[in-house]
Amino acid sequence: MGTVETEVHRHSLLMLGSSAGMTFIGVLATMFYAHWLGAEVLGAYFLFLSTYNLLALLSDLGFNAAALKRISEGVRPDAFFTLSLVIRFVLLFGVVSLLMVAFRYRFVDLNNAGLFWPLIVVFGIGTLSSCLSTAIGGANRLGLSASMSILDNVTRIAVQFALVLLGFRVFGLVGGVAAGLLVEIVIALRYIDFRIVRVRLEQLRSMVNYSVWAFLAASGVAVMDNANVILIGYFMESSDVGIFGICWTFSFFALFVSTALSNTLWVKVSRWGATGDRDAIALSLSRSCSYALLFAIPILAGGVILGRDLLYYLYSASFAAGFGVLVILLLARTMQSISQLFYTFLMALDAARDGFTVVLAGSATNLVLSLALIPVLGLPGAAAGSLAAVVVCLVLAAGRLRRLTPVRLDLRALMRFLGSAAVMSVVVLAGQAAVPIHSFVKPLLLVVVGAGVYFGILLAADPGLRGDARRTLHIRWWGEGDGKR
Repeated sequence: MGTVETEVHRHSLLMLGSSAGMTFIGVLATMFYAHWLGAEVLGAYFLFLSTYNLLALLSDLGFNAAALKRISEGVRPDAFFTLSLVIRFVLLFGVVSLLMVAFRYRFVDLNNAGLFWPLIVVFGIGTLSSCLSTAIGGANRLGLSASMSILDNVTRIAVQFALVLLGFRVFGLVGGVAAGLLVEIVIALRYIDFRIVRVRLEQLRSMVNYSVWAFLAASGVAVMDNANVILIGYFMESSDVGIFGICWTFSFFALFVSTALSNTLWVKVSRWGATGDRDAIALSLSRSCSYALLFAIPILAGGVILGRDLLYYLYSASFAAGFGVLVILLLARTMQSISQLFYTFLMALDAARDGFTVVLAGSATNLVLSLALIPVLGLPGAAAGSLAAVVVCLVLAAGRLRRLTPVRLDLRALMRFLGSAAVMSVVVLAGQAAVPIHSFVKPLLLVVVGAGVYFGILLAADPGLRGDARRTLHIRWWGEGDGKR
């Protein structure tokens, strides 16, 4: 297990750094856009992204996850790469684009904003980028994958920043998305190892059998992630979409560690499942859940205390109205940090049907509650729908996953996290009352102090955590799983 733990630590650190960096840069960029463009322009941009995500789902149909699964198993990966490229980029993208053009006048909001044709272009670039990135991730080249994601996001934000300053407004934001995806494509084409080869019928059948359930599961995830934005746009104003979008984006801080771990472990759990290494699967599940909560719990506590000030000072006064929404979403994200890992393990262990069952229940809960609550409660109703959906997914995913591997949460570690977060909260509340600064400096300063208190207590009280920190920091960053320290 030493070599396995070393590889997981190294790749997790790469993905964590990538995720943290992207989240931090994204928040800074969104702060600028919020002040410079306002909630209405951001609302149009978030609507564009939600529609793009739904189109990406239609050009996926589960074949992205199927390609990742089969390539990661290491048996004839060239054939599965070829199938993914032909099915997704040639067939599905072509069909979906033609249908979009045929019914283009139905997309009233996109046409009014002048975003319909840019959507088609970005859709094509994104489909090709997804195919190539999946192949690199499936080959366990996670360092390269993380680097590509970082360069994508840095390019996107740099181009967006420049174009927005030049006055292109929402078109500048969309242009940045396209530029980032193009950078990923250029890098992937330079380093990809797979070739276009002839495929066999059994290989196609293997992908289709997995992709059916993967598509249905991905459909549920897409509904949970995008339905609220679309429904808010239908029932409320564009500015409300912008406020919810800011809170939704900000709440991702509670999820970025879980996302990094999921991206790291998907391929590895798939290979362990194929080779029958059940001990590695059980250990990685328990440890990853602990690390997800290690970061999510203090972010939830800090958001409850400082959320209003952060929205007010970092974005603008109009976004402070979303404080209640932010608190609900942070609670949902904290629980989602675990349910996301459960879902990742289900999909990696070839239990795509169970994954679909989980997200179907969650997306149905979200859709029904959002339809019922948004007209009555507004934005808090949308957030409540998301929270209920996560609870349903967490309970069902835990039950399904127990059939495949032991699900053990470290309750002692959880109590240490809660105790440290309580002490941190007292310190932050005292600082909030004592510090007279009335600018963005105050909440940011309290965030730094709170993080120092929280992690200082844990490192002092938990020798295991100290050992993990030392092991991670002493990992040598060359070779794949060489076990050197």
